[in-house]
Amino acid sequence: MMESLGTSGEGPHPGSRPVHGFEAYLVPMQEVSPSADWFDRIFGAILRQWKSVTGVAFLGAVLMIGVSFLFPRIYEARVVVMPQAQSDASGIGRSMLSQIGGLASLAGNLLPSSSSSAESVAILQSDFFTAKFVETRQLLPLLYPKKWDAAHQAWREPDDAPTLGDGLEEFSENIRSVAEDKKTGLVTLTVRWRNREQAAEWANLLVSDANDVIRRRAIDESRATLGYLQQQLEKTTQLEVREAIFRLTEGQAKTLMLAETRPDYAFRVIDPARVPEYRNKVAPKRLWFAALGFALGALLAAAWVARRTLRGADVA
Repeated sequence: MMESLGTSGEGPHPGSRPVHGFEAYLVPMQEVSPSADWFDRIFGAILRQWKSVTGVAFLGAVLMIGVSFLFPRIYEARVVVMPQAQSDASGIGRSMLSQIGGLASLAGNLLPSSSSSAESVAILQSDFFTAKFVETRQLLPLLYPKKWDAAHQAWREPDDAPTLGDGLEEFSENIRSVAEDKKTGLVTLTVRWRNREQAAEWANLLVSDANDVIRRRAIDESRATLGYLQQQLEKTTQLEVREAIFRLTEGQAKTLMLAETRPDYAFRVIDPARVPEYRNKVAPKRLWFAALGFALGALLAAAWVARRTLRGADVA
């Protein structure tokens, strides 16, 4: 029986060893013809058709550059300002009156809070100020020109007319931006818009209107405080209280004088916004469109070659 097994063709050859484990997978892979490797076939076909792939890629770049001309030109106008630190007359007054005790509670409720640069920047970016700017300057028709009928000065579809909230969102997210340099304290306000003249005008007007809003607030608070202090001065005969009121009145008078005589009360303009040059657009970026078109064209051409190769077409 052993001899029959040794002489039959079914047993292992001399010197051979059983194949098992991971090697069992390698043997079939080694027997596969290189022409059956689909990746090599596709890659080779793309290399052979590189002229066609490159031509389609360039065609895609040209088409995307043409598409870029359908988008409006966007310009940037920047104004650089330095927030003005205001004197803390109200803080001095609270400290003095709190030491006396008689007017401490009233001082905390009626004396105006100090105006800081951080507060001024916050007002410049606030929704209240931005919405007021959009409404006062009547910017909704400019923000939504396709919905506005200039001939009849009315919205084309009143039921679908943009609201002030829509204008606030559009202006805050896509048009106006504020950046503050913590090291230097400088604040840069940028307006991105399709009209060069309007971009520079809006940037300067935003700073001017913010100065007016903060300045009027300081004037109203100072006048109210001075009136209150005058009433308290007439009521008291204590020397310490009268001295504190006199000193606080002097500080509030100084604040009132600065607010009434200084137009740049909150922001001092370092570099006003200028009308950008026609060639200095920030969007659309033609080079970016060209790169995108080239990549899409090359991808589509390579996919077409791969499809033909997998279907057995002659791409040589």
